[in-house]
Amino acid sequence: MAPIGRPERCKEGPHARVGRIGRGREEPSLDVVIVTRDRPLRLAALLGDLSEGAYRPRTITLVDDSPRPSDWSKSFPTLPLRTLRPSRRTFISAAKNAGRGAGPPRS
Repeated sequence: MAPIGRPERCKEGPHARVGRIGRGREEPSLDVVIVTRDRPLRLAALLGDLSEGAYRPRTITLVDDSPRPSDWSKSFPTLPLRTLRPSRRTFISAAKNAGRGAGPPRS
């Protein structure tokens, strides 16, 4: 009996790890919730990566609990970004729940 090996993977391109999307197939629907507090450099890097990624998120909900939040939609106008700013200090679990419960942006 031959040993079980790893499955074949694509060897090139942006889908090298997940396989290619064939003709007639849609890209996966992706909603992102980001929770942050006082990490503007890391957040800018993450939003930059999302704007250049192989898959475009359908929505990005940013729960920004920073005392002096920035307006990230001006820095990344091509992203479907919506920002929630809690009225008081919110810890990570509550912030994630708030972002998830926000639903898709209204057009």
